[in-house]
Amino acid sequence: TPNYIIQDQIGEGGFSEVYKIKEFVSGKAYALKVFKQEKCDESTILKEIKINKIISESNCPYIIKYISSNMENTNKNEFTENFNGDKYMISELATKGELFDYIKIKKNGFTEQSCKLTIYKVLKALLVLNQKGICHRDVDPQNIFLDGERYQVKLGDFGLSEFLYNEKGEKVFFKKSAGKISFMAPEMLCNEEYDGAKSDIFSVGVLLFVLKTS
Repeated sequence: TPNYIIQDQIGEGGFSEVYKIKEFVSGKAYALKVFKQEKCDESTILKEIKINKIISESNCPYIIKYISSNMENTNKNEFTENFNGDKYMISELATKGELFDYIKIKKNGFTEQSCKLTIYKVLKALLVLNQKGICHRDVDPQNIFLDGERYQVKLGDFGLSEFLYNEKGEKVFFKKSAGKISFMAPEMLCNEEYDGAKSDIFSVGVLLFVLKTS
């Protein structure tokens, strides 16, 4: 079992905190997502972990990969003392951070070629999700990450993701809105039923606008 060293807190959401951790022997860095149990019930955590595992089976280079969690093996709970027994999940770490931060330092928007490549990779990631019967529901620059010297685009943070089909194989239409308001499809904003996969595509359209005009 690998042993990890907790380094820095690199993110925080409404239901979790994210830390950079390093494997003691190899020195390889990962992301540790700690779910705050007082804010997030166990069934929600289990669903997010399940979705991450399903998506990672594809080995798509444009998706943040799931590594492990203490929900799978109660003996593998290395961070109990640090986080009072909170549930956690370990994932691949995108070394260059969020696309959001990169957009902020750009003065004249992205070139047409950069926009094309970024959107292509996000769409490829969403295609994998849809093929696995999953929608993201929170596509925006804060959930798209950059990794490595070539700034590889990777879609991540599947906390609001849902299954597109129920246990009977029937298509599910959602009612509860999700994600950032400025990236929401009109159906969400109007509190109407919506198709999760199609709403993701609308968010990608907003993303393209942001990339070109920021």
